Amino acid sequence: PGQEVADSQVPFPGTDAEKKCIDIYSKAGITFPSREAARVALPYCDAAVLLQAGAADITDDLNAAAWGAGVEKLGSAFVPATGFTGAGGHASSGAYRVLVFNNECRCFVYEGGDVDFPTS
Repeated sequence: PGQEVADSQVPFPGTDAEKKCIDIYSKAGITFPSREAARVALPYCDAAVLLQAGAADITDDLNAAAWGAGVEKLGSAFVPATGFTGAGGHASSGAYRVLVFNNECRCFVYEGGDVDFPTS
């Protein structure tokens, strides 16, 4: 989920990946009162979790080629704490949500659900 809407629209932490990252930071004594407060930390968590996941099955030398192959094998199994999941691919987010300004609350809101990015 993005940082452009209030946590009341998309609860924080909302996804399993967000909960995992918040738990990792919490165990280190770092807490965040809101998604906006965690917006810099969550991408670092995504990077560390992806590094770990890509290396998990490497039995020989850990190098860029072996790690890249490990990440490729993950397919859509890696779900980032930042962004929307969608159909996957070689990006941290495989989908987007339409964002509109709502005059009633004088805030930005999502309109509809996740829309997958085209894969071809």
